[in-house]
Amino acid sequence: MSNAMSTTERRLVGIRAVAARAGVSAATVSLILNGKGSFPATTQARVLAAAQDLGYRPHPAARSLAGIRTRVVALAFSHREAIPFPLTDIDYFARAINGATEEALLRDHSIVVAPPTPQTDVWFRLPLDGVIVFDPVLGDPVPAELRARSIPMVVVGRDPNGDFDDPCVDNDAVGATWMALDHVWGVGARRPALATFPLMDAFVTDCERAYRDWCEERSIEPVVWVPPASWDRAPRESVAELLASAKPDAIIALEDILGIESAAAAAELGVDVPAGLKVVAFSDRESFPGVPLTSVQLDPARTARAAVGMLIDSIEQGGLEQRSLNIPVRLVRRAST
Repeated sequence: MSNAMSTTERRLVGIRAVAARAGVSAATVSLILNGKGSFPATTQARVLAAAQDLGYRPHPAARSLAGIRTRVVALAFSHREAIPFPLTDIDYFARAINGATEEALLRDHSIVVAPPTPQTDVWFRLPLDGVIVFDPVLGDPVPAELRARSIPMVVVGRDPNGDFDDPCVDNDAVGATWMALDHVWGVGARRPALATFPLMDAFVTDCERAYRDWCEERSIEPVVWVPPASWDRAPRESVAELLASAKPDAIIALEDILGIESAAAAAELGVDVPAGLKVVAFSDRESFPGVPLTSVQLDPARTARAAVGMLIDSIEQGGLEQRSLNIPVRLVRRAST
């Protein structure tokens, strides 16, 4: 019978086959391949030669159980329900993924982007050194499961499910909201509304609280607008109802699509932007369809890079001295104000 092995056979070879080829026990093979124990140089050479000849590669899960680092980190986008479209269809997520991938590769790590689902078992079928949870939301079980299993984790935005001491990369949601509101106030708006999504992450919650505090300080009745929960239809009709009923003279939109739809709805109603309605959007875009929107400029790529760097530092150092990092935002003034 030929000694030649097919590619498939070489992939399927196990530690026992290496032991048989080298004439030693499987335990000896395991110790030598893991750099443990004390063996004669001839025995070590025989085991290593057998492993190389047979094309033996330890299974990733076995390497993880043995305490050998896999140099793989994961990026998770937190959601209570599975999202029915690719994450990369949304520019913000695409930039975050690109930034995380760039930093992981620079740090000699692979990166896994898991499907946007609250199912926790996906994280425990893979051998991972650590996980970054982007914008954890209320009801997402993933952060708690990662803590319970002592898997290194960094959150982008604090976990709203409790008071946890997770390493965290964040934006100043309160400062950003006041920045936007002070800007529209400075250019003449006196009835600003807040357009938000029902995502229930800490960023949205903090922005809404800051908006209400800002309104209270000025004795203004707050108007918080949440679009229809459906992912498959534009909220323009609902924005039009808001404009017709509450008659705000400014909208602070916590997502750029809400700002875009607000400007479009105003145009359909014959309301001039910015004379009749000023619009500010939280966004990472540099250009917009229709009216160029003033934006609170977010930087998801920089944020993701920082989170990956923090996670890898935590893994390599066994902990962190600085457990929080704030990524600044800036106001970019455009035609909508």
